[in-house]
Amino acid sequence: MPAFGFGELKYNLWWIVISTITLGVGIGVLAQPQLIVRFMTVKSKRELNRAVVVGGIFILIMTGVAFTVGSLSNAYFAKYGPPLKGRVAKTIDQEKGYVVLQIVNQDASGKWIDVEGKMAPVVLCESELEQSAVDAGVVTGRSVSVVYAGGNSDQIIPTYITSALPKWFGMLFLLTLLAAAMSTLSSQFHTVGTSIGRDVYEQITGRHGRSIGVNRAGIILGIIVAMLWSYYARGGYIIARATAIFFGLCASAFLPAFMGGLFWKRMTRTAAIWSMVAGFAVMSFWLLFVKAAEAGAIGLVQKVTGGKTSIFAGHHNWDVVDPLVVALPISIIVAVVVSLYTRPPSEKHLEKCFK
Repeated sequence: MPAFGFGELKYNLWWIVISTITLGVGIGVLAQPQLIVRFMTVKSKRELNRAVVVGGIFILIMTGVAFTVGSLSNAYFAKYGPPLKGRVAKTIDQEKGYVVLQIVNQDASGKWIDVEGKMAPVVLCESELEQSAVDAGVVTGRSVSVVYAGGNSDQIIPTYITSALPKWFGMLFLLTLLAAAMSTLSSQFHTVGTSIGRDVYEQITGRHGRSIGVNRAGIILGIIVAMLWSYYARGGYIIARATAIFFGLCASAFLPAFMGGLFWKRMTRTAAIWSMVAGFAVMSFWLLFVKAAEAGAIGLVQKVTGGKTSIFAGHHNWDVVDPLVVALPISIIVAVVVSLYTRPPSEKHLEKCFK
């Protein structure tokens, strides 16, 4: 576990791992559109209570296993990965053989040539420990998973599976991913079509009950956009970052409204709307102006700050804190406050909803 704290550069890793990956996925998973479709169609609160135990265990296993396997892949490659050859550029721990290598290749004449811009942290092979302590000649060592994945974190698990497991397991793993994707995508495309047909088309035109064609067109549009996005969005930790952003946005914009609608009779329609607006607004602001990785890539913050990637540049940890940490509490507060200051639903309506 990375060191916890705030205000110093050394705590950045904790905030990246916990606030972005762990909280973003762990909390955001509760507000995914494909799950909300199920939440809002249960027969009664009793079914929700029954699902808490099973759902909690399932989320813990699915998320926990992914985090654990991803981390332990480093241990596998550090022991069994293909040896890398290079010259010691920096010694991290001489006794344990932890060094940074300048990777080299051997040319046709047998001369070792540095590969420009390619360095890797490695654990020296046991036979190289003594040599690495004496000179800076060519040594061999094994590195972490992201090095063997070509620097692309999205390829860590595929690289681990193809390296450590039999080929038949890779096929089985692919089939399970496709099965899970089909279930998830069906609900997400249904949500996209319904949102375009009912929330946009019917509200603008006033033609209620005649949006089936628009729903289908919305689903087709959603499929096309998803395909284009998956084709062009490659590298740059896109899977991890996009997942954290999507889950965080779902949690910040939708979770207070959904939880209030399911479990709190005082929740009002106005509060739900303002909660979603507040969550979305804070999330967007944080991504555009505060979180350096995303804000710097978008580029708007540079025009405001004169080239800096965050309005909090120079203030350690703020520029790596996930928007969820700020947006979700604000969204919850807005939902509660607005509910208390607006007229509650009628008792007849509540009785029908919570029956």
